[in-house]
Amino acid sequence: MSYTLEKCIDSIINQTYKNLEIILIDDGSPDRCGAICDEYAGKDSRIRVIHQKNGGLSAARNAGLDIAKGDYIQFVDSDDWIEPEACETVLTIAEEQHADIVCFGFCWLLPTGETTLVSVNSSSEIEEAAVIKQLICKKSVIRNFAWNKLFVRELFDGVRFPVGRTYEDICVTYQLVHKADKIYATKAILYHYVTRENSITSKRFNAKTIKDLIAAYKQPIEFLQSEYPEYADMQIAHALREMLNGWALLENDPDYPRIMGDLKEFKRKHHSKMHTLTKYNKTIWLYYYCRPLAYLMIKYRYGKK
Repeated sequence: MSYTLEKCIDSIINQTYKNLEIILIDDGSPDRCGAICDEYAGKDSRIRVIHQKNGGLSAARNAGLDIAKGDYIQFVDSDDWIEPEACETVLTIAEEQHADIVCFGFCWLLPTGETTLVSVNSSSEIEEAAVIKQLICKKSVIRNFAWNKLFVRELFDGVRFPVGRTYEDICVTYQLVHKADKIYATKAILYHYVTRENSITSKRFNAKTIKDLIAAYKQPIEFLQSEYPEYADMQIAHALREMLNGWALLENDPDYPRIMGDLKEFKRKHHSKMHTLTKYNKTIWLYYYCRPLAYLMIKYRYGKK
């Protein structure tokens, strides 16, 4: 962990753009992360360090947002790193294009050592509706992440990440996109995202992750039903698909009955839309009308070692 943290911080302090406000959040890690942050702060006056008890990623981001004074906000997770020209590139675009959000490409590093490059084909302004649609699609370019975007700081006025839950980006990114007057996407690959075996995004589903998913999607679904009803059904389908990915793996979980109750409530609330959801995912249809078969399909697909 200390090596990846140092690599992360080095990639930030060695940016070609120097006028940075760098906020490091030590969330109570048991290793030397807090001491490493302090050592860097002692050598670089641009760095401020916040030490706090482990409240998760949302609490760490919120702590940084609460004291940030810069004109723009960019997040970098401690496992990751950015290209030397990352800040200069996105800041130049933001100022020249008068963009409130700048989306950029990234390199996804998998635990197997494989890499995947994710980027738009050409740099251009993107309409809000197009961004909203991409936030829904799991394999889209923009995606529902906070770390592959530069934000004007004022977008976070009245907006914070939900503490104590995973999938924290889901409910926040929609709000920021909706508040932005202009969004621009560059094809430049500027961020290196590392997926580790024990990372939040690579963990298997459990009772809490499904509970968090239901909570995370509640606000986006309500927002879409109000502002973009043509995309609401797609978001509901995507949420159900993610929940079903872990549904069949929880048969021996002591919270299984409660989880099933949560899923049934989600089903009841959105049952009227099922005739449109089936075109997005046949497994969802099977879950509602032939659950044993859906169980076997999901168990086979996601339960394999």
